[in-house]
Amino acid sequence: MQEEAGTVEAREPTFGAAPAAAEAPTGGAESAGRWVERAVAVATDRMLARFLALRPWYSEGWGDEGAIREILGLLERDFAPVMPAITLRKGGWGGAYVQLVGELPSPAPIAQHQPASSRTARFELWLPRGKRTPAGVPMAVFLAATGEEGYASRRRLALPLVASGIGALILENPYYGSRRGPGQRGFVLPRLLDQVVMSGSTILEAIVLLQWLEAEGASSIAVTGYSLGGFMSSTVAALHQRPLAVIPVAAGASAAPGFLTGALRSAVAWGALPAASRADAELRLSELFTTVAATRLPLPLRPDAAILVGATDDQIVPEAQVRALHAHWLGSELRWVRGGHAGGMLLGGPAVRLAITDALRRLAAG
Repeated sequence: MQEEAGTVEAREPTFGAAPAAAEAPTGGAESAGRWVERAVAVATDRMLARFLALRPWYSEGWGDEGAIREILGLLERDFAPVMPAITLRKGGWGGAYVQLVGELPSPAPIAQHQPASSRTARFELWLPRGKRTPAGVPMAVFLAATGEEGYASRRRLALPLVASGIGALILENPYYGSRRGPGQRGFVLPRLLDQVVMSGSTILEAIVLLQWLEAEGASSIAVTGYSLGGFMSSTVAALHQRPLAVIPVAAGASAAPGFLTGALRSAVAWGALPAASRADAELRLSELFTTVAATRLPLPLRPDAAILVGATDDQIVPEAQVRALHAHWLGSELRWVRGGHAGGMLLGGPAVRLAITDALRRLAAG
């Protein structure tokens, strides 16, 4: 097990180049500056939590609890969704990029719980100049964070990689952007069931797209995401059980602590979750989320090609959860960027791209 403590060197990666070492954290003389840095990170994460809580989460309650348990149980098993038909059309090209736009039916059986408007999965496929298919191209699949509707922020993260020779597939979540449900306002979902359906469907869609990239002849494949996207990427890597690089960013072993002890605790409409008491509602939510904690799932087949990126002052995903995932994935690497959940990742693009490049290189090296 290897851990890189400190801030990953913020240089742009070149696929095939030698990996860079992380810098160790500084102390002593910078302690006052470090205090200010931490205070800014805490304040920024609290602002992010207030933004995410503008509309209370799960204001219509649990939803069908039997369906919730059925979906979570499905994700505990070795489940390979059937490959649906995938259609591609040109999105454009020029300079260092080739863009394609793709669609596929969201895989059964979770898709049946989605509104009809969400059941067509949509993604962008970006390839290096001169390529028209993923054949022979190292690919990275990018999953969405909470509230990350559309492709723009992940596209900004991915395009420097595409210019360096790594392709990108960016998947839009059910209930987000063009996949919103009828009458849906914003990204906050009204029922816990909707959250579980969104996450479960995204995981199955990602597994199908990984199968498709393999069939298309991609030379090596990574899956990554930030926050919720990072948690789902770790679940995908565990369930796919094929050689895969995985880079969870600002994500831990379980989603539960973020809602129970992190800054998102105040975002949940606890009174709308029927239970004997607030404590009982918190316990039931914790039990549901813990069902699919990464520590209860198999290790990725190539934990040496797993690089976790955490934020040193994250107020939403506790540091202990990042370390728990790292400890469970024996042979993985843990890197840190300075800052909180929002600021560290906003400014951490070069470090994340470097982690993706290094993980793909390790996977390709066998």
